[in-house]
Amino acid sequence: MLENSKNKDQVSVFFSLENTLKQKDVIILLIVIAIINFAFIRKELYAQDLSQLPSTNPFSIGGSIGVNLSSYGAEGIQNRSKNFDYSLLGSLNLNIYGINIPFNATISDQNRSFTQPFNQYGASPYYKWVKLHAGYRNITFSPFTLAGHSFLGGGIELTPGSLRFGAVYGRFLRASEGDTNSYSSITPVYKRMGYSVKLGYGSATDNIDLIFLNAWDDSTSISNPTIKKNLKPAENKVFGIRSAKSLWKNVFFEFDAAASLYTMDLRADPIIDSTADQTLKSINEIININSSSQLTSSLATSLIYKIKSFACRLNYKRIDPDYKSMGAYYSESDVQNITFAPTYSMLNNTLRLGGSIGWQTDNLSNLKRNSTNRLIGSFDASYQEQTYGVNLRYTSYGISQSKGYSMVIDTLKISRVNHNLNATGRYTLNLNSTSHLFLLNLGYQSLNDNNALTAPSSETSNYTALFSYNMAISEIGLTLSSNINYIHSIVANNINDFLGPAINATYSPKSDYSLGAGIAYQSQSYNSNKAADIINLQLNASYNITKNHSLRLDCNYLNNNSKTEQPSFSEARINLGYIYNFY
Repeated sequence: MLENSKNKDQVSVFFSLENTLKQKDVIILLIVIAIINFAFIRKELYAQDLSQLPSTNPFSIGGSIGVNLSSYGAEGIQNRSKNFDYSLLGSLNLNIYGINIPFNATISDQNRSFTQPFNQYGASPYYKWVKLHAGYRNITFSPFTLAGHSFLGGGIELTPGSLRFGAVYGRFLRASEGDTNSYSSITPVYKRMGYSVKLGYGSATDNIDLIFLNAWDDSTSISNPTIKKNLKPAENKVFGIRSAKSLWKNVFFEFDAAASLYTMDLRADPIIDSTADQTLKSINEIININSSSQLTSSLATSLIYKIKSFACRLNYKRIDPDYKSMGAYYSESDVQNITFAPTYSMLNNTLRLGGSIGWQTDNLSNLKRNSTNRLIGSFDASYQEQTYGVNLRYTSYGISQSKGYSMVIDTLKISRVNHNLNATGRYTLNLNSTSHLFLLNLGYQSLNDNNALTAPSSETSNYTALFSYNMAISEIGLTLSSNINYIHSIVANNINDFLGPAINATYSPKSDYSLGAGIAYQSQSYNSNKAADIINLQLNASYNITKNHSLRLDCNYLNNNSKTEQPSFSEARINLGYIYNFY
């Protein structure tokens, strides 16, 4: 138990907020409340479709103001939080013709901040087949060209009939000279500008898009000569094409490809006539490139067959080593795979079967010491009725190595197979105003290492089991949930066991208040020896005083009774919050 004197001190502090908050904090909060509550007219919120403008109100406002008090105490370990803490919270959301502009303010004993969204804010209003983009946006033209990279700028998309046109321009990266602190992860970058254009034609099943992306670093955006000397400005041009075609009534073809010309250092020496890459020599006659330029490609295709109850896909993907685009945050590279994935449904779609099988490899340029090969397979089965259902999923991933430009050393050779099996069953029973839900989940995972020298330290096996029961009595607003879970894990011949039940109850007879309580217990063992007993107690309550005013109380107590050299400890947390919402 926590010390009585410590509890008295915390209670005393908890209910004497006026002695703790600085006077200027209270003044700031009162000013925020006054501005938010009286300075604006309240209107309704509408979507961003400009075709609805004649029937919309142009302006609306909403938000909330709140205070949160927290108390904490621990015994057996050092405090992991302050004994007492407070925070004042304010949020404001303006809506102007469907464009949301949120503001957030936080004042606490440890932090004072005010955030507004104009550093990362944008809008995409549209009218019929015309859409405009302004501010911070992330747009995707294709996965290998412009693929969701955030930029600050503008753009337009036009879709009149079968024609599809898109164009964007803006700043993809803000210039930063980094941080001189050796522990900082902020690295220097140049300002990066760019634009992308898409021109396409067709319908949803028969179409073609041509895409071009051009992005470059501004070497004048950093003034520090030391940083400029070591930081290389880059440039990237990407040409992409994507298409979908209905070959026959039930056969469809999808195609996505791109070529990326990436210059890693704009200050590098010009390309010389004796270069071995004849393609780059040919490109140099049209586009200025240099000795740091590289040309890579990516390709993804799918052949799809669909009928009423059966479908299958044959997928092929190949991405060159070091393929990248300045329009994407991440690009998979040096990979080639082919997969076949059929699905079949029967019995009025209550029974569904599916799976996939495939092969994946890397080291496409044969420049690595070893090549890695993966066999990918999965199987899914599902039977679902209104009151009960069963799901079964099995996956197997095998990985092995073959020689690249050198032989594979037996002691380091990788040859592993990962098996995953998961089964879930549910049963629902509804009786008048009472509903019952039973759920059982069983799982098995194993990693088998075929290399006898590395197997003892790498092989793993995990068994999991979860049974839960939930009951809801809508007539009185009572919900009960209980579960018991078991985990048996073997890692490098060490055995870990976790077993524990949990019970939670929520009582909400009316919409203006609710009460909740929960208790959870977990027993931990290591190599058949008891490691710890953990008990967690939770209490919570909420009360809506009026439509705009609400209170919430959360209490948590944790007791960790250790059976090892680790110390036993207990800790308690109490949080009391008040929120005022306005619309």
